[in-house]
Amino acid sequence: MALFALGYFGRGALSTHEPRDQRFISLWDQYCAPFIEGNSVRGFNGLVPLEQFSGTNRWADPSSKLVLEIKDHTCEISDVLLMLSPQERIDVEQNFVAYVAENYPQYIEMEQQWTSDWDLAYDWRDVTATAPAYWGYPPRGVSVWGISLERAGEQIGFNYTSASLRGWEKPKFNISDDH
Repeated sequence: MALFALGYFGRGALSTHEPRDQRFISLWDQYCAPFIEGNSVRGFNGLVPLEQFSGTNRWADPSSKLVLEIKDHTCEISDVLLMLSPQERIDVEQNFVAYVAENYPQYIEMEQQWTSDWDLAYDWRDVTATAPAYWGYPPRGVSVWGISLERAGEQIGFNYTSASLRGWEKPKFNISDDH
């Protein structure tokens, strides 16, 4: 195990360096955003596969220590391996909020009811879809997307930052490890 960790983190030293806050968004754009249009994701060049469990596929980016996780109806980028610094957290929040506003104008930020113990909680919904404007399930047969950026407070027990795309009608998250 020690050799794996040494190899994993050592590999990152050889990779092209992109600031972590920018890499966070570029990973989301490369691997999660295509699902919004119903596209597949192919090839995970440069990412290191992590142990998979319960239908979840995970990869780590050696240069940034960020994690890509894809499961049934969720695609997520997080800093669960190595937390973002306080400045990187600020930069990710500002840049991701701007990214969503620029690239997904049909998504509106929803009012949060559950955020008192959370350090960061954004939730956007596609307002062009016919679905209730809350974190509930829309009528059967309606595919509705949600984008979130969140980080629980330390009192909750986990405080990693994550950006995710979620679909209710189990979207076809087609992935292939082809290079």
